[in-house]
Amino acid sequence: MLSGNSREVETALREGRIDLGMVEGIVRRPELKYHPFMDDELVPIVRTGGRLAKYDTITMERLRTVPLVLREFGSGSLDVLQKALETKHIALTDLNIEMNLGTTEGIKHYVEHTDAMGIVSIQAVRDQIYANIFKIVDIEHLKFERQFCFVEKQGASPKLQSKFKHFITSSYKS
Repeated sequence: MLSGNSREVETALREGRIDLGMVEGIVRRPELKYHPFMDDELVPIVRTGGRLAKYDTITMERLRTVPLVLREFGSGSLDVLQKALETKHIALTDLNIEMNLGTTEGIKHYVEHTDAMGIVSIQAVRDQIYANIFKIVDIEHLKFERQFCFVEKQGASPKLQSKFKHFITSSYKS
C-alpha cells in the first residue's frame, strides 16, 4: 500500500510500483484508465471558537482575504479547488494562502488551532462537524464537487484488482 497525492499515485502506477490507485483529481493521463466510484465535496471549514465561525457564508471578495491552509501542489484536491476558482476568474495567487500541507489531517490540525480556513473533503470532517469542533462556512456561488476514481494502467484488470474494486464499491453503496 502506498499513500500519496494524485500525481504521486499516478507516477507509481506508471512506474509499475503499484497495480491500482485511488485518486480524486480532475487531471487525467491518457495512458491510464479511470473508473469513478464515489462522489465527494470539498467544504470550507473553520474552528467553531474562531473569528470566522460567525459567518455561515462568505463572499468571493472575503475569500480573497481569509487566511487559508490548502493541500500541496500535485494533490487532486488542489486541482479541484483551482478549477472551481477559475470559473469565477480567481487564481490561487489571488488568495491569502498561509500554508500548503501534504495531508488532510495536517490541515484539520492546523485549522483546529488557528483562525485559518481549510478546504477538505466532507468525508474527512463529518465527525468533527457533528462534535462541534469545525463549522462549514459556505462560499457564495462556489461548490467544490469531485469524484473519487480507481486508476490503473490501460488493459484488462487482473482478478485481484477487480475483486478489490468490487469490495470497495459494494461497501460504499451499502
